Amino acid sequence: MFNRIIGTAFVLGAIALASCRTADYAADQLNDAEADVTAGRYTLALGKMNYYVTQQTPYGERARKTINSNEKLKATIPRYYKELLNSAYSIARLSEVGRQIPAMAQFGLIGKDAETELLRYADQYALESYRNGRYKVDLSHDISLYPSLQSPEIGSEIFLASLEKAKGDSAPDPYLVKSIFSVVANEGKNSPKSKLVLQSLPEMRISKAQMQEVVAPLFPEQARKILADRSVSVRLFVSPEDRLLYEDLSSKLRDISPNISLVSGSEQATVSIFVKKLQWEERQAPSMVQPVMYAQHEVDLLSAVLLMPKNATYIYDVSTGGVQINYAFEVKAAMKNEKPFDDLIRNKIVREWKICSNARIQNVFGGVQPASFVANSHMQQMCNGGSSAVSVDQLRDAAISEVVKTIRKIPVIDKAASIR
Repeated sequence: MFNRIIGTAFVLGAIALASCRTADYAADQLNDAEADVTAGRYTLALGKMNYYVTQQTPYGERARKTINSNEKLKATIPRYYKELLNSAYSIARLSEVGRQIPAMAQFGLIGKDAETELLRYADQYALESYRNGRYKVDLSHDISLYPSLQSPEIGSEIFLASLEKAKGDSAPDPYLVKSIFSVVANEGKNSPKSKLVLQSLPEMRISKAQMQEVVAPLFPEQARKILADRSVSVRLFVSPEDRLLYEDLSSKLRDISPNISLVSGSEQATVSIFVKKLQWEERQAPSMVQPVMYAQHEVDLLSAVLLMPKNATYIYDVSTGGVQINYAFEVKAAMKNEKPFDDLIRNKIVREWKICSNARIQNVFGGVQPASFVANSHMQQMCNGGSSAVSVDQLRDAAISEVVKTIRKIPVIDKAASIR
């Protein structure tokens, strides 16, 4: 219980402190910006207000009011945004700045002509940065602000770059994959881009979910074949017979990848896995409870004076215990056209725990009342990081996870696991 008191107090304090700092920081930024405006440092002022100026918050309203009250400051905005665009280090950052431009116009902070000019400038800057290699652009990026990047020539280059990226990534960005197939859907299944995607499809490590949701509607036969090739059916044997171990292993095997399924009866299996339990010993140390006592002069001075009766004693209980499992398993596997797999796991897991609880104050007459504060640094050290009691079931789960890690080394399982 007392560990929760310590943890909760720390977390709530941290949240409150962070909230205060955030509010204080925003107020300080806007105070500094207003001082910069008074001193004629308009670019500095906009830099401090830029984060807030398009927000629908009191800070945003305050920033906009400051801008609208000074025509020279307002006139500086187009030049300031050009500087922001020029300093954008990536297409993503450029778009982040670019999206603020229509918002600034919507709030009346820049005119329509300035908005048009800034967006045109952003478009040209994006094109130049793409052509000189400063920006790497693919379909996972939002390029809706840049008409020049959507021309047939540049659009084809970006499409090809996106396709190469999707083929090369071990886990392609889902948005990139969706964007590639959106282009195919728009241009038609008989288009040149569609044929390129179809040729590249076996090399793309697209997840099973996206294969079903994005690929199958356009290329059902190809998607079905790829999913069938990836699919691995497992027949699992456990000895000596242990139903609980079988169920736990089965559950964790299915979690490795959606491409793995377990079969029984006469169904054909890609791989047969044999798990033999060679050793399993559970040891549990008896729980012990030891009271810890501090005289009043050992308690932090402020707490002792304000929260404890004279000459009272601060007491809390420290509970300790431990669990250990020694285990060994043999894992074998048989597959068609593959070498047999054979591995041995032998390990032990030890977990010790400590809990502080029942903090209380006992007065000189024997009366007791709960204590809701940490007595001193010694108690903080004793109780901070204390864990809850550890059960044998938790260690059992960890041991079974180690067996599954070994099963994952089987080549066909590893191949299936590499694609979600």
